[in-house]
Amino acid sequence: RGLVLHASSSSSRHVGQWQTTGNDAENREFWNPTVGKECIMHAQADLKPLQVEFRFKAPPAGTGTITFHALIKIGPANTGYFYYPNGVEPNIRKAIPTGDFPGTGTDLQLTEASPPSSSPSPSWGVAPLG
Repeated sequence: RGLVLHASSSSSRHVGQWQTTGNDAENREFWNPTVGKECIMHAQADLKPLQVEFRFKAPPAGTGTITFHALIKIGPANTGYFYYPNGVEPNIRKAIPTGDFPGTGTDLQLTEASPPSSSPSPSWGVAPLG
């Protein structure tokens, strides 16, 4: 029924921007509650499709490592409960279908690549005909 997604830098600052696809104003299932679109969350309590596509625009270069956080709401509207899908929710640990994949129990982190030590200068060559 519900979902909240956001990304943060190592200094716990919200970074990046989220966008949904196929969300017209009349049938909106998700929205950005912040002006900077740093977060995306459910817009109403109706059941959601099993698969939804979100787009994330990365923050500017130099941000460093970013961590993605999610909070999921399950159960009937106005009751039910929230859980973190990283497998660390003690009340429903055995109910989360993580399958013991590598990374279970951790948030998704992306580390920014270091810039190349020296960028090769472009060069052109002329080849013989044929």
